[in-house]
Amino acid sequence: MKITGKIYTICAKMVGQTDNGTWVRQTIVIKTLTDYPVTVALDMLGETNTKRIEKLKEGDIVTVHFQPESRFYNDKWFTNLRAYNIDTYTENN
Repeated sequence: MKITGKIYTICAKMVGQTDNGTWVRQTIVIKTLTDYPVTVALDMLGETNTKRIEKLKEGDIVTVHFQPESRFYNDKWFTNLRAYNIDTYTENN
């Protein structure tokens, strides 16, 4: 799946440690360029993927390729949008 929009904000990179090793996650928030814009938060996991965010800035127009993923915890469902690629169309000068 993919979604196109303008980068609204880039959240700080989060790093943590588990029994399986170190993990890295960074969230970007985009606003779609439709008649009725919506705001969407997408997570990128792993050092290689989060490095793709370093060259981006607020206002850039991007297409984000992602995979939705849901999990059940404490009698509730939670859904994350896991981004795996970002295409940049323009940069805000």
